[in-house]
Amino acid sequence: MESLVAAISPVFVIVKWLGDPIIRRISYIKNLEKNFKNLNEKASLLYSRRDDIKGEISRHGSKGTATNECENWLKKVERLQDKVNVIEKEFKVEKICLMGWCPDVSLRLKLGKRIDESTNLIIDLLEKSPSWVGGVVVDASTKIAEPIPAPTIEGNTSTDRTLQKILGCIKDIKKKKIGLWGMGGVGKTTVMKSLNNSSEITQLFEIVIWVTISKDWSMQKVQNEIAKRFSLNLGSYESNDNMARRIYQELERKKFILLLDDMWEKIELDNVGIPHINLENGSKIVLTTRRLQVCKSMDTDVEIKVDILSEEEAWKLFQNKVGDVVENPSIQSLAKDVIKECDGLPLSIIVVGGSLRKEANVHVWKNALNELRSPTTCEIEDMEEQVFKRLKFSFDRLNNENTKNCFLYGALYPEDHEIPIDKLIEYWRGEGFIRGAGAYDKGHAIVKHLIDASLFESAKTDSVKMHDVIRDLALRITSPTGEGCRFLVRAGVRISEPPREKEWENVERISLMHNELKSLPQSPYCLKLLTLLLQQNRTLTKIPASFFDHMASLRVLDLSDTGIESLPESICNLLSLRLLHVSCHELRVRISRLSLLEDLRIRVDPYDGRWDESFANYMTEEICSLRELTHLGFCYFPNVECLEQFVQGSLSWKEKHIKTFQIVVGFCDPNFWLYTKGGRALALGGKVTTHANAIVEVLSRADALYLICHGGVRDLLEMGVENLNELKKCIIKRCQEMVAVMDWNGLQEETTALPNLELLDLNSLPNLRSLWDGSMPPGTLSSLTKLELTNCNKLRNLFSWGRTNLQQLPNLQELRVWGCDELEEIIVNEEEKVDQLQHDGDDDDALPLLLPKLRQLNLFSLPQLGSICKGVSLAFPELEEIEVNWCPNIKRLPVGIKKAPNLRKIRGYREWWEALEWENDAIKQQLQTVFVAIKRWQQS
Repeated sequence: MESLVAAISPVFVIVKWLGDPIIRRISYIKNLEKNFKNLNEKASLLYSRRDDIKGEISRHGSKGTATNECENWLKKVERLQDKVNVIEKEFKVEKICLMGWCPDVSLRLKLGKRIDESTNLIIDLLEKSPSWVGGVVVDASTKIAEPIPAPTIEGNTSTDRTLQKILGCIKDIKKKKIGLWGMGGVGKTTVMKSLNNSSEITQLFEIVIWVTISKDWSMQKVQNEIAKRFSLNLGSYESNDNMARRIYQELERKKFILLLDDMWEKIELDNVGIPHINLENGSKIVLTTRRLQVCKSMDTDVEIKVDILSEEEAWKLFQNKVGDVVENPSIQSLAKDVIKECDGLPLSIIVVGGSLRKEANVHVWKNALNELRSPTTCEIEDMEEQVFKRLKFSFDRLNNENTKNCFLYGALYPEDHEIPIDKLIEYWRGEGFIRGAGAYDKGHAIVKHLIDASLFESAKTDSVKMHDVIRDLALRITSPTGEGCRFLVRAGVRISEPPREKEWENVERISLMHNELKSLPQSPYCLKLLTLLLQQNRTLTKIPASFFDHMASLRVLDLSDTGIESLPESICNLLSLRLLHVSCHELRVRISRLSLLEDLRIRVDPYDGRWDESFANYMTEEICSLRELTHLGFCYFPNVECLEQFVQGSLSWKEKHIKTFQIVVGFCDPNFWLYTKGGRALALGGKVTTHANAIVEVLSRADALYLICHGGVRDLLEMGVENLNELKKCIIKRCQEMVAVMDWNGLQEETTALPNLELLDLNSLPNLRSLWDGSMPPGTLSSLTKLELTNCNKLRNLFSWGRTNLQQLPNLQELRVWGCDELEEIIVNEEEKVDQLQHDGDDDDALPLLLPKLRQLNLFSLPQLGSICKGVSLAFPELEEIEVNWCPNIKRLPVGIKKAPNLRKIRGYREWWEALEWENDAIKQQLQTVFVAIKRWQQS
């Protein structure tokens, strides 16, 4: 009877399902294994897509976050993966049952249906996966406005009144476009910077976009500047129309304000991609220009003229610039007369004041006044000419000709360009303005002097800028009719054809950088030429054979970031050349004849087959012959043997003349040059052995180590503890074998390691299980200030309280952890210490002080992270900022306001903040004042 029931039970099950299509239900049973295999294949595609998207998000680091659409999609994938995992377990059980010939048809039918449903869900998610173009990541740290360094504007001044006028117009719904105009140097940009930084603006708009236009503007440049605010990667291959479409999609649903500084002519905003400004979207445009007509051509609704300063304001600004010396009775009257000669123009006051800063000699002040009053200075009708004469006074007061030449050199860069200080000093050194072992320090001292004199402006990322009026002054001084050496400058103006050969004659410095040159003159006659800057001309592929025939005096030649494939033999005629920077595929020229060469930078694409071992050997032999080398950059050695040839054969290396170097061995990343600037850097990749004598020798002199795509190193200590002492920076990326950064187990001696390391960056290390194993000797990592981890998916924690390693980070200031999928805790409390301090008690002195200098903590995309340090409140006396982004399991912060007295900002999603658990409401209310919600931008 039981066997009969067993035999007919499938029939009853099928009858039960007659209400549904029978064929499909039979298919669930019959094709169970086939459907399960299909499910796994589709799931594998989905998970790969998920991992790609998470990788893209993590690549942006703290600067990017998932869009709403993307984050919801990822959550659906995670939930579906849980279902698929359950199905997989049930399928294995079903297979076991089948092997025993005891199928439960009812369960088999339900399982088959769930497999079918899940497969359809996967297909749907694959079809709806976020687009790579602007659909995955938005700028999480995109502030409403990017702060710009600007002088403080005091209330009830002309500058403040101008600012208030603009704010009033912005709040007027009828005024959509506002024009700010006035002569060069009157302070238009200062007002705009203050507007950009205004708290009122951030309350009125979703995003503030700043674009400097300049004389030599281009549509692509403007579009790229706007795109940067959205982390849109606009490729140079894209048409302007396509760029405009993408910008339009970003802006059309946002309430934005666009600040266009230094316009010289009309711009068709439609062509840029700017949506039409109307009452509905509430967006605004503010522009500055020297010409009222430009405002009118842009259809501004109101034009505001920026006036000169009042006498009182001018005197206050001058006092601030010159210092207390103006209070000296014997100088004060002279100073007030000097002020009158500046005509209330802020730029003139700042520059003239800078040149007289802390000057206590009365005779110097009298001479300054006489020069400013001289007929060549004052009897000029044109106001702009008067400005130039006032500014030239400050140039004339520079202490020597070398400093003047250093200042003028800045005009070789494009208008409004950020000039890298290190690069500028390299050029100065090549020209001979600064010489000797202390040249680098001397260069920085000159930069500071020029900043103090207000002839250079400090800019971000170790660079300086020249005010456009100051640059115009420098170009006027160096023009054919000026009193300085002659410059030929066509930098950043997007020309495709070079100046005529006639223009090259009798010129001392030529800058054609940042253009679209397609050709060069055949054989220009320029025997006086000292500097030739041709970098950033990627369309330039060939140099004529006789191009360098008549440039015997050339000292500085920059051909980096061009499309040049080879150098002509005529380059060997440049016997006085001191600096050569070049990007090319073929260098089979006798550069050894350039016996005075001091600074050689060769940017190489390691994937280029033409740079093979035989060619590398040839180039190594040529470089070894250069006895004056002090700086060797991005020299690519395909293998250790080539490096050994250099180390053994180069007299400059042996005698330690080479002070800075960027040496790459067995490396496979063509973008290495982006990672390092100056210094002494060694990069290793592939299967290069780290124990070779040449590697050890270079490493022992290096202050930066890059291990990228290296296939052998399991931990840094394998390379020798004693060889790591000079390192200040260490970046390790995509190294499959790395299991620990440092493994002290089994080492005989307790030798301090990496005592000078300041930055440790670990990225995409799939097998990294711990930062360090064993007990670290005292002094190890004692200088570390910044630690970054990205996509290290086998890490479960960073630090252990029970060991001494956490005590070895007394100077850690920044900790950033991104995209580590399995990370559960930052600090593991193995010994469960100080349980009594887990509440926000009054005994602050007894709180654990583990990272005493930590200022910034960024946690991003850590799905398993449950706590900073479980069950314990910690003291962070220096902590200023916490950012928690897409870490759903962080339910409690490890600090109260008493434990982090300097805490100024907590960033995160609003819903995460509201879901946090607190010891008491008082702590939440105290910290509420420093919470800043990350805005989820609406996707187009």
